[in-house]
Amino acid sequence: MRTGIILAGALLAASWGTGAAQAAAVDAAAVPAASAPAASREYQLTDKASPAIPAAQLPENTARPQDTPKASPAAASTAEAPAPDSRPPKAASQPKNEIEVQFDYLQHRYFNRRYIDNYNLHIYKKWKSIHALSIYGGVTITGASGYMIDDSQPDVHRNSDAFGIGPSVLLRWEKHLSGKLYADLDASGSLRIYGKAHPAGGRAFDFLWRIGPRLTYRCTDDMAISLGYLFAHMSNGFSSHNPGYNAVGFSLGFQHRF
Repeated sequence: MRTGIILAGALLAASWGTGAAQAAAVDAAAVPAASAPAASREYQLTDKASPAIPAAQLPENTARPQDTPKASPAAASTAEAPAPDSRPPKAASQPKNEIEVQFDYLQHRYFNRRYIDNYNLHIYKKWKSIHALSIYGGVTITGASGYMIDDSQPDVHRNSDAFGIGPSVLLRWEKHLSGKLYADLDASGSLRIYGKAHPAGGRAFDFLWRIGPRLTYRCTDDMAISLGYLFAHMSNGFSSHNPGYNAVGFSLGFQHRF
């Protein structure tokens, strides 16, 4: 009987100890969670999905996360480094060359006993333009035909045929009239070298000075024709051996740009 009582007490004591240990373990596990700092709890709360805030309660200037697009890495790379322009560079426009050819027939005038006519071919290239003024440079080729009479020998005709060539400069003032029609004022000077004295009794060179109006009609942007009426004076500039003479006549011109 005593032995049974002792065994029953031992079993009861063992059972109570196991239950107390389990309760202590449960209490120990619950204590850290209950005694955790407020910051940890706040972190746990913020880590959870926050409830959606109605759009009506947001300020007008508040940007919502879902409204902000995210740029992809490829788009960002494209924006930072634009593709180079593969088109060839445009060539700078170059001014066109302008060539003008003029043919003159100048008949003797205003000098007694000077009966010399000129047939002149002028070839010019445009050098420069300054507003309405154009400057040309080129060459003059002359065929002179006629004779002169000395005061001391009124019955003797002295032959003055000659061929000459030399440099020339032309100045032109131009004004647009209407449509394709232009009015010009030409003034030119040419140094002509001959194979003999011209006129008879003169020297182997002279100067040809021309001035007069000209009408120019531009057929296209690159081609034009013109007609001028000119007064001309021919002399070598010296006080002796200088039988100068004057002439007037028409000049036909052709102009081309290329």
